[in-house]
Amino acid sequence: MREVSDHFLWTADGLRLHVADFGGNEGPPLLFIHGSFGHARVWDFVVSHLPRQRRAVAMDLPGHGESSHAPSEERYAFERLVEDIRAVVEFLGETPVLAGHSVGSGLAMLCGASFPGLLAGAVLMDIDPRPPDRQPQHLNDVGQAPPRSYASVALAAAREARIAPAASPAVHSHLALHGYQLTDAGYTVVPSQANFILVHLKRDAGTFRDACAKHDVLVGRVFPPLTTHTRISIGTMDEMQRAVQVFKQVLG
Repeated sequence: MREVSDHFLWTADGLRLHVADFGGNEGPPLLFIHGSFGHARVWDFVVSHLPRQRRAVAMDLPGHGESSHAPSEERYAFERLVEDIRAVVEFLGETPVLAGHSVGSGLAMLCGASFPGLLAGAVLMDIDPRPPDRQPQHLNDVGQAPPRSYASVALAAAREARIAPAASPAVHSHLALHGYQLTDAGYTVVPSQANFILVHLKRDAGTFRDACAKHDVLVGRVFPPLTTHTRISIGTMDEMQRAVQVFKQVLG
């Protein structure tokens, strides 16, 4: 597993954004964008399969991980999150390949439409180019569920095992270590305002779907080298290896 350095930057409206830097000095860098309920450290095992010299970073979206919570629900609108990702891209000072998972893939598409000249490519994981109408409502319902707490890290890891039974115990323990915080109630999922993002996924479904519908344009024109759309879940060793192969294809 690579060592991680933590960077923090502040947006124009005062939000703190956390960036986990996995090091490496060869580019273009990979900028990983997690999905709802995720955080920057869910990518640790994927990054561990990349060549050590490959530059890799991951960000926490607002309301997730170590990034601060926004003062209002409207701050989680997709266009504002795209601005946050752009701030991280400009912080890197390079043209990265975006690697998005789930909602992170949708955001990567919107970034490609918003500032293609700052990007070298994108990998879109575990998302449909045209998500069904029922998906935003389903995700919004999931987002309304209160966070659960557990008496120990081991019990939190057991919960991760129920969610992703195909993943290894090492992955379960790692996700429990970095995805939960000790509170008065026990080990609780890292504070997240994913439900606000999912509310905007429901409200902005037309914008999101429009960006997805332009996927064929993104492939050939917006991202110069290649945009790969593939359904990849992160968790099992085989799936992580598949993800790495896609990254290598995009990076040439």
